[in-house]
Amino acid sequence: MQLTRLHIILLIIVISIISLYIAQYIQNKTKIKKMEIGKIEQPIQPVEISSPVAQVPKEIDKSIANTTIAVAGEYMKLSKKENKDVKKGQIVLREAKKQFEIGNYSRAYYLAKQSIEEFKSAKIVEIHPAVKIKKEFKSKTFTKKSTKHGKYYTVKHGDCLWNISKMPQHYGRGSMWVKIWRANESKIPDFDIIYSGQILVIP
Repeated sequence: MQLTRLHIILLIIVISIISLYIAQYIQNKTKIKKMEIGKIEQPIQPVEISSPVAQVPKEIDKSIANTTIAVAGEYMKLSKKENKDVKKGQIVLREAKKQFEIGNYSRAYYLAKQSIEEFKSAKIVEIHPAVKIKKEFKSKTFTKKSTKHGKYYTVKHGDCLWNISKMPQHYGRGSMWVKIWRANESKIPDFDIIYSGQILVIP
């Protein structure tokens, strides 16, 4: 088979196409290597991680710590009024005050914040009936206008209705205590429980 001019032209075209393809392949390979080398040489940028600790300033000054402790104290008072168990929060707040006194303001700040959370999450405790009556008595003011006719006696520490009734200036007999109790029943729901400072009517 003899090569004609057409065959030679076709052969030259095929060789040219193959050469171009090989050259393009080598060129792309070189670009990829350069890009990989460039990535290796670039310094690694640090990644910023957002966290609650990072958002709080590292250094807390005296005024911020003092203000936070004062706020914690207000939360404690509020929790007491709501009859919450504030023991755990009080311990933490006490430690915050100690740290503040020795100049460790950052530690004092974090402890005060912790005590606030303790006061917020504290559980409400039930009040014993006797304690409840005592609190109600302290919140009321008894005057002569609000009582019935008779003598007035201020309860002292260690008194009981029997002993008050037995006093010579009253009835001289302990068995008359029922009369005193009936006259003051609104103040003494339970005759076994009276408190210092109560003003009783002696009919």
